[in-house]
Amino acid sequence: MATAPVPEPATSTAARDTRCYIAACVLGAIAGWTQIELRDLSLLLVSAFTLFLAVWRPQRPWRWALIVGLCLPAAEFLSYLSRWHPLRGAVAGSFISLVPAMMCAYGGALLRRAVGILFPSK
Repeated sequence: MATAPVPEPATSTAARDTRCYIAACVLGAIAGWTQIELRDLSLLLVSAFTLFLAVWRPQRPWRWALIVGLCLPAAEFLSYLSRWHPLRGAVAGSFISLVPAMMCAYGGALLRRAVGILFPSK
């Protein structure tokens, strides 16, 4: 006798968002560490991370851009407090990273929507 599969409990939207927020903070910390240790602007990492997060959770993509993008100025500030004083250009560049972060976040949300339209789930 065949038994019907037991459906998995649906996770709430808040639980899924919490996982995404944690992932965004971790990815932002990685981008910030790369910014400080390699003395690089890390625009590629910020863009890739926000694109990934926006494809994962396309609702309100601006939040991923803000979380990941603001980790770079936070890393510059923490490095200023701890060991070395960053140049003004590095600090300004870390704030400029919000521009490609926003573009990639909205691009990821648009990509997720396009894939949903082109390949609808049954």
